[in-house]
Amino acid sequence: MALKWTELTFTVEDRSRFDLAQLPVHVRALEGKKVRVRGYFHLGITSKEVQAFLLLGEIGTRPTVSKFGPLPDELPIHQLAAVEMSPGHTAEFTLNPVAVSGRLTFSIVESNGAPCLVFRIVADAVEAVPRRSGYGPCLVNGC
Repeated sequence: MALKWTELTFTVEDRSRFDLAQLPVHVRALEGKKVRVRGYFHLGITSKEVQAFLLLGEIGTRPTVSKFGPLPDELPIHQLAAVEMSPGHTAEFTLNPVAVSGRLTFSIVESNGAPCLVFRIVADAVEAVPRRSGYGPCLVNGC
């Protein structure tokens, strides 16, 4: 099932008190499903053959956050996913967009004492995809 990040969007009133029960029904219904979602590797990868990485959402507007540094803790928690490659699979780092295919699950990962992401994908494949006009990563590094 091909997903757009907009289909994973939800509102969080108080990030510090977020729990998985607050996920909307339409998002919870995706748990355990095989999905394909486009995004970008979060910078900080140091290996060519990657076993796990953070996937930044591909969104159709300006970046949500522009910052210098390794932690995406200022992003909305629905614009980031932890990707773990299934046994025997690796991904190749690129600055270009990728499509990640795998099973979607949920677990809260915290950064600086607050949830920074809830989506987790156990991926079978990560493939390079062409850039789409008007789309880019939700986080850009720099000034």
